Formats: sequence, C-alpha cells, structure tokens
Amino acid sequence: RFAVEVESAQAFNMVERFSSDVDAQDRLAFLKITFDNSFRIITTSAASDAKWESETSGSPLYSFEYETCFGTQNQLKMKTCEFELWQHRRRGNVSFGTASIDLHQLATGPSWYELDIDGIKLEVKITMRQVASVALYLRSVSLTRSALDAPLYQTRVRLGGAQ
Repeated sequence: RFAVEVESAQAFNMVERFSSDVDAQDRLAFLKITFDNSFRIITTSAASDAKWESETSGSPLYSFEYETCFGTQNQLKMKTCEFELWQHRRRGNVSFGTASIDLHQLATGPSWYELDIDGIKLEVKITMRQVASVALYLRSVSLTRSALDAPLYQTRVRLGGAQ
C-alpha cells in the first residue's frame, strides 16, 4: 500500500506554444495525470499561468492511497504515472503531449521531477511513500520502569485484548 501526494506542478515555455491569433480565453492550460493505467485519473483546473498548487499551505494538491498486489521492483518499473499537458479551448481541447515516470522511480526516487513534453518543461513535485502495518506477536513480555519514564499508572500495554 502506498500514499501518493501530488504537491505541485508547473509548466514553463507555454507562451511560445500558443499561436498569436489565440485570444486570452484560449490561453489556458490544464494537466491530466493518469496513475497506473487509469487506477486514478486527476485533471487539474485550467490556469493561465500553467501553475497548480494547493490553496492550503502545507497540504498536497491531490492525495490518494494506491494499493497493488504487484509491488516488487520489477513490477513497479512496468507501471507508470503519465502527465499529459493540454490547452483548454472553447472549441475543443488540444494536447501538447505526454511524459511519464515509472512507479518504481516514484517510490524510491526524489520528489521533484523535471519532465519534457515536446519542448515544454514541466516541473512536478510528487511523492509515493510505502505504508506498512506491523503486528508483533510475543510469547512473554517484561516491563521495567526507570526514573525517567512515566509513572507506572500512566503506562498502558495491550496484551491479547487486555489492558
């Protein structure tokens, strides 16, 4: 199981890609993120500055949990997260192109990525952290208390459902 957070994205050199006859209402861009072949599809809002960030400081733009039974390194290398940059137009949207990152790189690599989409630089901050649950089964337990620890009446231990 993985926690995935898209924190921000920004496309640069967009102005050169819009033709001079395009009016301001059609000079908007949006980003479509496809995680693991349609497991999760995220579409950002259209923005004139091609910059997408969370409105709340410190919180991600998008977050979700990703669960797969194919979590080995080689299997994650075959799965991708695709970023497709679009021009929002009143008469129909136009794709600038697509770039992708394999999920193994997302799970083990840095959180900042610089991608090239047909000459447009796309910077994305995305993290994929593995979330694990651990259960310990102990045959016997011994508790000791030092002078620096909390008093014994404040210490709780759950053993087999008992406290």
